[in-house]
Amino acid sequence: MRSYFGNMRFRFCPSCLSELPEARADAAHWHLCTTPLGDGRGDTQLLSMRNELSIQLKESTSLIESRASTSTTRATSESSAVVLRHIFHLALLTASVRKPFMRVPRFIMLDGIDDGGMEEERSHRLQQIIVDECTAYEFESQVIFATSDINSALEESNLVVGRFFTPEARSLDVLAG
Repeated sequence: MRSYFGNMRFRFCPSCLSELPEARADAAHWHLCTTPLGDGRGDTQLLSMRNELSIQLKESTSLIESRASTSTTRATSESSAVVLRHIFHLALLTASVRKPFMRVPRFIMLDGIDDGGMEEERSHRLQQIIVDECTAYEFESQVIFATSDINSALEESNLVVGRFFTPEARSLDVLAG
């Protein structure tokens, strides 16, 4: 590094951009600070910078690999996106219940709990997570979620409101005129 940048001369200060006076021009001192080159400090600083750059490069590579694997997973699992969307809204409700400074209504409506080709077991688990989380709230809140495949543990509870809809008995019955 020193062999590449060592001969660089600055006419302006890199910090304040003021013009620099003529500094020592000999080969035994740093151009800007005029510190003697032979004290070994420069080698230690270069080693430190190399180590720091090496660590940053490894972290960046790791982050890129992580993003690539997340993107691949995201592209192949639409149901994961559905779960994340509903869990995000549930977390927002939880924060509004626990943090008095949050000005978010204590109400959410989650439609399509089982969208995205979600497997039955996963949909039922998501429903149970929602119920368990809301049961722990100390303040009143309201959560409405719609599903075509309700968790049987919840089906007969006082949490279910209304009747079950089928293609023969839809939610909106339109009378033929």
